[in-house]
Amino acid sequence: MGPGHLYHYGARESLPPTRVDWVGLRLSPLGAYVLLGGLVGELGKSVVDLGDLFGPAGRILADRFRGADSPAAHLAVLDAFLLRRAEAGARPNPEVIRAWHRLTRSAGRAPVAHLAAEAGWSADHFGRVFHRQIGMAPKSAGRLIRLGQLLRHAEPGRSHWPELAAEHGFCDQPHLNRDMREFMGVSPATYFSRLRSCGCLVASAPELGGSDTSKTAARTRA
Repeated sequence: MGPGHLYHYGARESLPPTRVDWVGLRLSPLGAYVLLGGLVGELGKSVVDLGDLFGPAGRILADRFRGADSPAAHLAVLDAFLLRRAEAGARPNPEVIRAWHRLTRSAGRAPVAHLAAEAGWSADHFGRVFHRQIGMAPKSAGRLIRLGQLLRHAEPGRSHWPELAAEHGFCDQPHLNRDMREFMGVSPATYFSRLRSCGCLVASAPELGGSDTSKTAARTRA
């Protein structure tokens, strides 16, 4: 929470940082489904206006954020909104909940076929329901969980990447580099150097393997 800058990476990297005031909320994929319903699978790699996301309730939330005059007031506005949304929100299937916890406990390595069999569903049906409620395909979720585990164990400037990659189930360092570029948009070295310099390393590491996972943020431009 607070003032800061929105940095652009990838194709938009040449753009200057954008000054923003922000309130960030970190959600598990299961929590994101309760809050967002079927939209959870459509919002990856996008910045969406609160009004477009939640309709009139989102516009009211943004106005109340702007009118809040302290961090405690911002959190009170957010808490009230989340409680209302949670009471009326969607509920994930028990089969998806079990599969998700199984996947996180295995650090992303549980075979998708086993997860589908445990749910009692065909692989295709399992994949469709999982994607709709978690926001990505089971295999992609496992890969991102594995990557998040590695990044939390890495020490910038001191980690030996080939060994670390092997310890976390990557075939080799090029395999790790491909997943880093796909999910994070940069190489491991660039990820650490850039995020460490702007002070957002901890906040930006993917944490799909823990309780605070998928991320959504309410941002109002200064």
